Formats: sequence, structure tokens, C-alpha cells
Amino acid sequence: MVSITGLEFSYTQAPNSMKSSVMALWLFTVAAGEFFVGKVNAWDLNADGTRKLTDYQYFTFFTILMFAAAAVFIVVACFYKGRTYLQTQQPTLDEIATEPLLHGGTPS
Repeated sequence: MVSITGLEFSYTQAPNSMKSSVMALWLFTVAAGEFFVGKVNAWDLNADGTRKLTDYQYFTFFTILMFAAAAVFIVVACFYKGRTYLQTQQPTLDEIATEPLLHGGTPS
């Protein structure tokens, strides 16, 4: 649920010329988070299949990490000034040139 919400937020807050870059950056941060969790899980697993951390320690670690991220988010959100950039309804000249059938033209 958080990934979809963040994806929608990054899409509406990016200028039209930067939508692809912002979306790629959002997906990169999601991938980096998954990579981090994978590395923590790899570190936690011993060679004999046992775990270094108990379940309580493992989930406490991620809980503390979550609250630290939330604190940083609150500070950033206090200074954030949102703007909404939606796609224009009028096709651009590039769209008309590359997709003539969609705009009533004939292919060249």
C-alpha cells in the first residue's frame, strides 16, 4: 500500500518533463529498501541455519528503524510545499508526430 501511495505522490508532484526520472527514483528507493532487508536477513542467518537475532530483536530493530524514518519524514514534510503537475490534455507536437493515427492523421 505504501509503494502505490508513494508512486502516485511522486507522479503528481513531478513536472511533466521529469515524471519518468522521478518515477525511476521512487522505484530505485523501493528496490534499495528491499536490498537492505535482504542484506539484514543474510547477516542474521548463520551457516548452520540458526539466527543471530531473536524474533523480538529482529522486529525491534525494524521498528526502531521505522520510527527513525518517520521522524525524518515529519521534519521534511514540515518544510515541503506541494504542487500538483498533471498531464496536459492537449497532445504535444512530439505526440502528434509519433502517433498520427490517434490524432486523426494518416501515417507517413
